[in-house]
Amino acid sequence: MENLKSLLISLATLAIVMELALATDGGWDALTALQAWASSKSFIVGEKLVFSYGPTHDVLQVSKKDYESCNPNNAITVYAGGLSTIQLTTPGKKYYICGTTGHCALGMKVAIDVLTSAAPTPSWTHEPWSPPGPTYAQWSLSMCLLMLHSLPLRL
Repeated sequence: MENLKSLLISLATLAIVMELALATDGGWDALTALQAWASSKSFIVGEKLVFSYGPTHDVLQVSKKDYESCNPNNAITVYAGGLSTIQLTTPGKKYYICGTTGHCALGMKVAIDVLTSAAPTPSWTHEPWSPPGPTYAQWSLSMCLLMLHSLPLRL
């Protein structure tokens, strides 16, 4: 029973981790540094991207060309309603802008790179740690102490 409880807790934690709220500090708005936020994250196929925004905004998935020119007229997908969850199903670059006039130009746009899987862990092996040998300073100090110890003490 304890193992089942641990498994359920682990799965719940995994579900939370796999849902990335867009710019959790501010959300989908012109005041949040959206691209800086996105560049600090890894996006993996199977995860969800959550946009939270006010009634004067929407989220448009667009091509790279339309992203760069802030053109909302050829949207691939339009999301509205204040809360949009987007399942990341394919790898590659994804581009999102706000379709409200002028908002994209003010910074309400974000580009992400969706990866097929998390970055692999390095496969190198470490050699066992061994303490470093004495440095010249350590050797020199020990020689001075040895010489001082061998000098006769005169009172």
